[in-house]
Amino acid sequence: MKSKRRAIQAVALREESGQGVVEFALLATVLLLLFLGGVDYARFIYYKTAIISAARIGAETAINHCPFASSACGTSPTQTSDSLTMWKTYCEAQPSVSLNPGWSSCTAGTSSTWTPTCNGSCNNCTQDICVTHSGSDVTVTVGYSFKAITPLMAPFFSSDISCFSGDSTSSNHHTLCASSTGKVS
Repeated sequence: MKSKRRAIQAVALREESGQGVVEFALLATVLLLLFLGGVDYARFIYYKTAIISAARIGAETAINHCPFASSACGTSPTQTSDSLTMWKTYCEAQPSVSLNPGWSSCTAGTSSTWTPTCNGSCNNCTQDICVTHSGSDVTVTVGYSFKAITPLMAPFFSSDISCFSGDSTSSNHHTLCASSTGKVS
């Protein structure tokens, strides 16, 4: 009788330990998905903040008349060229966010004739950075294509949106947009 009771207790213990393993596997899977979802959301906020900052710095560059590294900022009544504004926007986003078009260096020149060296085609409003003018207002818009790490979170961040006039959703696939406007005085 005692051996039969011990055998029943041994079977019951094995069944309970197996149940614990199954419960842990289910709970660990759910917790891992929640954790990775939180990581993706934090990355989304980080990149959103980075492109907002890049757009703001681009607009400030355009209106503050600072095309090069000198003490002459703000002394010219004309706005900075679009290529220099795009370069400064790109450099503000680096290394957090990789935008197109790209430039070979983010080190500013020291002469008023300095122009940054662009890698590839640096046309305005065709890729991730757009500088537009409306009277004395200058608007800098930045688009970014965010990619989620977790496949289950990807549908929440996958809608392609147009960030500026002429933005191609089929080629740029922007999921984040930011813009900043300044007035040239």
